[in-house]
Amino acid sequence: MLADPIHTIYENTMQIRAKASWDRTKSLSKEEKRDFGYIFFAPDKESFQRGVCLRSYATLDYYFNKVRFVHRDPFDAPFITFNSFAFFGKRTVDTLRFLNAVSIEIDNPDATLADIAHLCEMYDLPLPNLVIKSPNGFHLHWLIERVRAFRPAIDSYKLISEALKKTFAWIMADAAGPERYWRMPTDENTIRFIDEKYTLDELKEWAMNCLDQSEMASYTASPKVKGKPVVKGILEDPAIKELLNGVPYDHDIRNYACYTLALIMASSTGMSDEEILSYLKETWNPKNERPIAFPELKRTVRSAIRGVRSGRIKGAKEKWINHILKVMGSNKRFRYVKRSKYTGETSYTKRSELMQQIIRHIEAQGGSIFTSQRRLAQELGACFKSVQMTLQQMSEEGIADITTVKGRNGGTEIRLRADVQEVDYLQEAAAAAEVIPMPSNDPETEVKHIIAATPERVSIGDLQQKSSLEPNVFLHTLMSLLNRGTVRMLEPARDGTARFTLGPPAGK
Repeated sequence: MLADPIHTIYENTMQIRAKASWDRTKSLSKEEKRDFGYIFFAPDKESFQRGVCLRSYATLDYYFNKVRFVHRDPFDAPFITFNSFAFFGKRTVDTLRFLNAVSIEIDNPDATLADIAHLCEMYDLPLPNLVIKSPNGFHLHWLIERVRAFRPAIDSYKLISEALKKTFAWIMADAAGPERYWRMPTDENTIRFIDEKYTLDELKEWAMNCLDQSEMASYTASPKVKGKPVVKGILEDPAIKELLNGVPYDHDIRNYACYTLALIMASSTGMSDEEILSYLKETWNPKNERPIAFPELKRTVRSAIRGVRSGRIKGAKEKWINHILKVMGSNKRFRYVKRSKYTGETSYTKRSELMQQIIRHIEAQGGSIFTSQRRLAQELGACFKSVQMTLQQMSEEGIADITTVKGRNGGTEIRLRADVQEVDYLQEAAAAAEVIPMPSNDPETEVKHIIAATPERVSIGDLQQKSSLEPNVFLHTLMSLLNRGTVRMLEPARDGTARFTLGPPAGK
């Protein structure tokens, strides 16, 4: 008997049973065949190249029962492909028909579910809805609503895989392609299964926020020129202005700076080829300690423009820009700014910022609203899954009372607790003040004001330096506030930093 996750993964992309040779009435039309896909089955790792290709639940059950008694270890299950293919016997990326899940392998026997949950919380990643135990670690799967495996979907899959590899690098994660084999879910090896699917766009949105702009550049396409990083106002950056003011004489660094500026202008601005060459020749080159000869400058600029226009080069890399600045002796450093693909506005979907946005939205309507979570996500312009998880966090931390009513006229009632008013008052007072308030006779009040005025990630030592209290008094007061839940420590990192926020006392 196949496990429940099997039917959730493939749904109606597989037939219930195989078509018998004599049953001519069950033959499918061309339109119906497009809604089905082949999957591959292999009893062990040595059989990947000669795996069985099938397209019905009955056939999969038959092959599974043939080998189930061969595997003595319950975690040593046979292998299947989670995504479906269009052709019989061809397991390649080009023959994919449907994407059913985004997956990653944790190849570390010492890894635990607590490590996975901690890393998901650190990177604001939704928890996997299917976790399978393997002999050497875990297989994590984010089941998604079925999408056709066209090129944009494959590119999104690769982007998500890179973000997953970065997220779980600490516990030896190995991101894999969409055509790979995975352990077959059984009743013995399934650790976690939630019969609820994500969408590929939700995971792609998370991946774009997880990766740095330098890593996103090859995936983010401009509305005008495909494959170019979208950067607004890059020439106004202080580090780029430092380059535009000229560089000291060093043959290599001077030519590198010319090539880098040409890449930036060609990939991240709307300047034409003639405008780029004219600007670097007439405005930038005379500011150098020793100007470049025009034939050499023209050859360097044309080479950079040719690489960008052909799509071979995506843009200037951060490390080269910062290397030039370092050789110049400048203390400025350049970093790409994350910007929305379509509007050019800075994007933010962090859980803490979304929580503050939800609180302000509810306070504007009297402290209580009754709506659906999906409609609330549309009003805030946020991802539905992020709003859902943020509301769950608000309920767990005692910030709001959330009641869900099912039915035709149902919805979700969100009511802020009275304790939140004190938190908002302190945060507004700290934001309005240009400096941290003067110390008071009450140590707890002083610690609260310091935390309210420090929204960025800091260590406990950094907070103590902003206080006039003795170190032992400050530490004792902070620990007392943390134990009572008046202060919350969010997103702790391995370098000892975290975000500290004010919150209502626990249990109220």
